[in-house]
Amino acid sequence: MKTLLKLGTGIIILALFIWIFCISYIESIPIQGIAVIALGVVLGSVRGIHSFVTELKLLLPLCVILAVGYLAFAVLGVNPYNSGAESGSAFQYWIHYGATRILLLISTIFIIRCLMGFFTIQDILDLPIQMRFKKVFILGNILYHTATTQSIDIVQSIDAIPANQNQQRGFKHMVMQKLNYILALLFMVFRDSKVRGELIDNRIKHCFPGGK
Repeated sequence: MKTLLKLGTGIIILALFIWIFCISYIESIPIQGIAVIALGVVLGSVRGIHSFVTELKLLLPLCVILAVGYLAFAVLGVNPYNSGAESGSAFQYWIHYGATRILLLISTIFIIRCLMGFFTIQDILDLPIQMRFKKVFILGNILYHTATTQSIDIVQSIDAIPANQNQQRGFKHMVMQKLNYILALLFMVFRDSKVRGELIDNRIKHCFPGGK
């Protein structure tokens, strides 16, 4: 009963977040900024300052890549409208669009991490669903934890490459380095998902016959 209450509360909070920040005020930069700040404070309180800083370091390369992409669209003047009859500055559109979407990405990650902090592995096991569905939640939590804990090691390893220690590095090199962070992190997560997934499947096979 306690687990179902937690689950219901989490679903309601997530639904409200989607309605307010992903639908009603998705184009408002101030509202999106407030969401990031508020959820950042909550995340720091729930999971600790160290976890909050780790989340920021994990998100930074992705945010930089997205910002560069949106800025490129803005500079190139890519027409965001379906019809040329519509007026508006392409530059202003992409800057505004990029800012709101990047802020929304950060706040979405923050609220998911906050909600995950209220659930334990035992809560997931107590859910009235089949074990193969519980595996998705358990594996997802494990992989995200792996990504957050190993991201600093990946950054240090890539920074240790002699070519990345050149003081004359330009903007292009910085972008490529951020891409290397993301690719290395994805490779590590994919590799870990295969190993962890097989271990969980083996445990389910022997401890939960039939996957129930």
